[in-house]
Amino acid sequence: MKQKLLRTVIILSVTAAALAAAFLLWRSGIFLEACSPWSVWTKEKTVEDNSGERFFRISLKNQKVSVFSGTDQQTLSETWKSPSHLKVQDVLFSDIDYDGTPELMLLCWYVGSPSLWDSGQPVIGNSQWTQHIYIYKPVEDGSMHEHWMASRIMQNIAFWNFDEALRLFFTDQDGHVTRWDWFGWGLKYFADGYPEVKCLVSGDCLIHQRILEEGRTKGNFDFLFEHISPELETADLAVLGQESLFVPPQTGYSGYPLFRTPVLVGEAAVKAGFNAAACATNHAMDAGAEGINTTAAFYEEKGIPCLGILPYSNTEADEPLYHLFVKNGIRIALFNYTYGTNTGNPEDLWPGAVHLLTDEKTVRKEISSGKQEGAADVSVVIVHWGTEYASEPDETQRRWARVFLECGVDAVIGSHPHVLQPLEILTDESGREMPVFWSLGNLVSRQDQPEQVLGGLAEFTVQKTPDECSIVDCQLLPVITHQTEENTTVYLLSEYTEELAGSHRLDVQKIISGVH
Repeated sequence: MKQKLLRTVIILSVTAAALAAAFLLWRSGIFLEACSPWSVWTKEKTVEDNSGERFFRISLKNQKVSVFSGTDQQTLSETWKSPSHLKVQDVLFSDIDYDGTPELMLLCWYVGSPSLWDSGQPVIGNSQWTQHIYIYKPVEDGSMHEHWMASRIMQNIAFWNFDEALRLFFTDQDGHVTRWDWFGWGLKYFADGYPEVKCLVSGDCLIHQRILEEGRTKGNFDFLFEHISPELETADLAVLGQESLFVPPQTGYSGYPLFRTPVLVGEAAVKAGFNAAACATNHAMDAGAEGINTTAAFYEEKGIPCLGILPYSNTEADEPLYHLFVKNGIRIALFNYTYGTNTGNPEDLWPGAVHLLTDEKTVRKEISSGKQEGAADVSVVIVHWGTEYASEPDETQRRWARVFLECGVDAVIGSHPHVLQPLEILTDESGREMPVFWSLGNLVSRQDQPEQVLGGLAEFTVQKTPDECSIVDCQLLPVITHQTEENTTVYLLSEYTEELAGSHRLDVQKIISGVH
């Protein structure tokens, strides 16, 4: 009887010990790690920050976080601990909400009742372990105040990382990367993968006399761009190749050979979705100082970059010869040059009135300034060059393209020949690639040869990864200027019907079939 009782006690003791050990393992998260093999657990981590008024040391150990704070390293004391019910997978201390001070971010787990919303995350026993993002904001005494708590992220996050420019990235159990950022209040899904800027650049916009008359009749020039506006609105940066500059009404408007264009054309372009203009062309001096100043003033009022020309009011300012376009944490240096002008020397007005592609040494210095001291991630040159009506680039274009390649330019977009020339990818000795759109032809015109109504939009995407910033997904989108005796407008060639082609005042069937 005693032996039986002893065996029972031993069995109960062993069982109790096993249950206690299992409970402790369960509470420690060991089972959780086994049941969530995608999770990358940071065993120990220390982060220090002295960017603000207080010094912080964040310590992650055994799935718990301790915060030590003081006026300096010598006065540190523990001011906060992570809640006991949380198992912390990783910790970040970064300025996620753009307020200038870092926040404490926890990638963590807690236990609760099973829920359909949390399917796909571990169930251990009768308990559901769910993954969360908790964000805390430091307060004056060095402790942490709840700032944002995210439930049901709908991803199984293997690990995360934060970059001041790239922001917050989650990598899930399948290796898929998503980007998140702080919008208004809280984290929101931004986009798959790494941040990108989609760019579109147009060919020449030539406002001939017939177009001026049409605009006068209709009261605006919205008709020019209305059919390509949906495409323009998909871009982060949409640059108008503006061949003819604006003048005030009292000056009088005119078409070829001296283009003097109403500001209403600019209003229509902005309304359609263009948010930058490249104005360095051979017609930039057609209206002299008045055209340069009026055009620059219009775009300045709209808050839109005006490339390639410099108004007189800015000649005293020490401004770079490029515009830095910033979007999604990506910085693009935009340069705009022309081989020359038809009327007068811009330098007779004031230095830099029109950006000229003349002295190679000067151009090399200007372009290199765009990437000096990390000013820009990529540089793009929009250039007016080449031989009019030639379907292939000439030797001058190729010489300057080599200069741009050697200077580290990432993409070149050309205009002036008034017909399409091919897209070509140039490669330097290191293997770095630079797409060159030799000529985009015309966007808008009343020129009277079929080849002159076929143009293109240069479409490319600038993508930023932790390793580099580069041009991806580069292509030419063909467009056609639809002309009847009364009307002028632009279509994407992919949306141009046989019926429209049949009503064009020119025989465009041959050039359309050649592109398709």
